[in-house]
Amino acid sequence: MYEGRNKTALKSQANIAASLLKLTQEKPLDDLSINEIAKDAKTSRQTFYTLFETKRNAMAYAVRENHAVSFVEKTPDPSIEDICQLFTDFVVNNRELLARLFRDNMESAVFDLLRTALSDCSAIVPDQQQHRADLITSYIAGGLTATTRRFTVDQPTASAGLIERTCAFLLSQNAFSNMQRL
Repeated sequence: MYEGRNKTALKSQANIAASLLKLTQEKPLDDLSINEIAKDAKTSRQTFYTLFETKRNAMAYAVRENHAVSFVEKTPDPSIEDICQLFTDFVVNNRELLARLFRDNMESAVFDLLRTALSDCSAIVPDQQQHRADLITSYIAGGLTATTRRFTVDQPTASAGLIERTCAFLLSQNAFSNMQRL
């Protein structure tokens, strides 16, 4: 994936990302051709492959750049309750996109968003060595990814209250206290 600073390439990357987010509303990622994506983005197939390795790589970029979630944005040191509220808002506000990601077998993009957001939260990983913090963060991100799937695919009409309570249970000391002992 392109990571340079060329303004034209960055604009093409953004256009491809926007096209992918739009086109996957109409049909699954696997049913889209690179030519369709490039045409909608007003770029070439060659430009697509210069910027991204695959459609999945491009979709992960689109999600990361356009729908990143931050648990520390509003509160520098969020509590478990703050994290659960922000997670609930993320799920409720992005249900359609999240359901499309699961439909297209892009769970890893959801996991990466959540793991990145959790990595800055001292309420989740207080004073842990880096390898322990990474393990705990990945464990919780996995649970939140499964929770996200449940409330976007399996129970898409679930209330925000139920989502928040499920998150609170997952993050409770009982659910992962043994992880912190590793």
